[in-house]
Amino acid sequence: VLDALLLRALPAVLYTAALYPLMGLTPGAARVASFALVLATFAAAVGALALCVAALARTSATLTLIMNLLLLLWVMVGGFLVNPESMPAALAWLRYANPLSYAFETLFANQVKGTRFVFDVAGYAKVDDVTGELFMSALGLSPKHALRDVAVLTGFYGGFVLGALFLTWASGSGARRRRTWHRHRHRHQVQ
Repeated sequence: VLDALLLRALPAVLYTAALYPLMGLTPGAARVASFALVLATFAAAVGALALCVAALARTSATLTLIMNLLLLLWVMVGGFLVNPESMPAALAWLRYANPLSYAFETLFANQVKGTRFVFDVAGYAKVDDVTGELFMSALGLSPKHALRDVAVLTGFYGGFVLGALFLTWASGSGARRRRTWHRHRHRHQVQ
């Protein structure tokens, strides 16, 4: 819990306070608070996942490799490089096992909900007055899922924390069992 608060939530809040206005994102206290909440929850979930992987990895290099590969996979199937609607069915399930896709959908909804856009691209007809909600639905996303997405991110965090606790306990008790077994075996060989 201290890891989530001090190393994940606090930096997310400080990042939001410093950079949200500079990025030109949609103003409003509720939008800034939502941005900070989603960022902190996602950071906590990824931090807890790193603890799980650390409990399994034998070296820090292995931990770094696994986490980088996971994050790269999440970026590829998270919804902002590939439209979720166009993913092959065999890979579409990865979106639902991906905390980044939930964070992306919520952050995207936070910025475009209630906003109107004009699309004017050379060589195409100009499209006026496109709502943020319609824009999201064209990308296979929905602003209606924002609360669900935050709940799922919180669930990922809780699951990863429980996984890290179990894996740490299992590897610790497993190491004790091995040491005890080796001592017991060594005593019987000596006698």
